[in-house]
Amino acid sequence: MNNFIRKIFCKQVYAENIAPKYYENAYKLGVSPTEESKLQAAFESHTRLCHNLYVARKSDITAYYKQVKMRELNTICPLMNWKKLFERLFRQIGFKNYRTFKISIADTTALKYHCALHEIELSTPTGKSTIKNMAIMDFMTYHVNTIGLE
Repeated sequence: MNNFIRKIFCKQVYAENIAPKYYENAYKLGVSPTEESKLQAAFESHTRLCHNLYVARKSDITAYYKQVKMRELNTICPLMNWKKLFERLFRQIGFKNYRTFKISIADTTALKYHCALHEIELSTPTGKSTIKNMAIMDFMTYHVNTIGLE
């Protein structure tokens, strides 16, 4: 989920019951009501991620930031193919010598949690579908918020 959208979504999860709005926005954008169980699974996954991100925060957010090298990312989140991701990303913007770059991570614990959760979900066909639906809902939430379909 886009970090900006996740922050908005997570704040709303804890401030109010946003499930009805989540479904309403999905239906406005053409999701069939017969797909409610898939929407529910995506919503619950988003909520689990939010719980991990916002329950145990320290007041000083800078305490969470850490700079790591690419090989350390493989230890933190082995699920991702970091080499392939960065090759594609940096090739598009013209960098060739990126392997020595340090990457800033906002919250190592949250990244580990996300990777573990995604690894579990990606191990089943239903989980794969949930991850795809989360991505679709992220996209849709972004557009509902930016183009004003509310």
